[in-house]
Amino acid sequence: MFNKLYSDKTTNKLQKIPVWAWMIFYGIASVFTSLYDLVNLRSDLVDFFNEFAPHLNSLRMLSLAYPLSVLIGIAVFELVAYLVYQLLAGRFFMDINQRNFIFRLRVTMIMANAAIGIVSLLYFALPQARLIMSSVVNPLARSFLLIMFMYEVSKQKIRPGIAHKAYLFATKYYLLFNIVINAIGLISLYLYEDVQISQYIAYACTIAVYALMGILVWKQYDILKKLPPEEQPPQKDQPQQDDIIFKDFGF
Repeated sequence: MFNKLYSDKTTNKLQKIPVWAWMIFYGIASVFTSLYDLVNLRSDLVDFFNEFAPHLNSLRMLSLAYPLSVLIGIAVFELVAYLVYQLLAGRFFMDINQRNFIFRLRVTMIMANAAIGIVSLLYFALPQARLIMSSVVNPLARSFLLIMFMYEVSKQKIRPGIAHKAYLFATKYYLLFNIVINAIGLISLYLYEDVQISQYIAYACTIAVYALMGILVWKQYDILKKLPPEEQPPQKDQPQQDDIIFKDFGF
């Protein structure tokens, strides 16, 4: 499934849709992931503006704030995607240009956010389960699809022999970064009063998801490591360097 999704044939078909349209899809999917929070925070934000900025129209402020937050999210993603490509391309030879790499990554994030958004619709019926469910579903959807993306890119676009190194390099730091960030969040709860036990459980669940994703990374790393190296075709017209050296001495 994923090898076909990230194949050049599928990518070429999807790239017929303009880039600006994909950015709109990305923005819509991003809003979709936090739809429940946006709906429930709307009244709180209106009260906030009415209290601290009564001279401003709260509804107009929100109508500007939502699109602006989406634009900032798109800009941050594009910047991070660019930096990731430059880091990987500078360290490992990749048979994929920056445009196609970021395009595949953008589609991956759209799918992850869409999946999270679909699940988040359940929170309207089960608001008590939102905290725990989101702490599992959100990191699971994003990490799984990003890991599969990197696996297919490594297998298809990086030569055997270093594909497993590139894959481990990217996925290892991605998982470690998220584990550390959530571990800091978990520890910081100790500094606050009246913290509910569900908040500790939520952070613990998120850390556990990223740790379990490490098992998938290790298995896929082992698969990539066992890929047979590419055979270099012999160059018949080019004499061996040793032969040239011996001929210089008259042998």
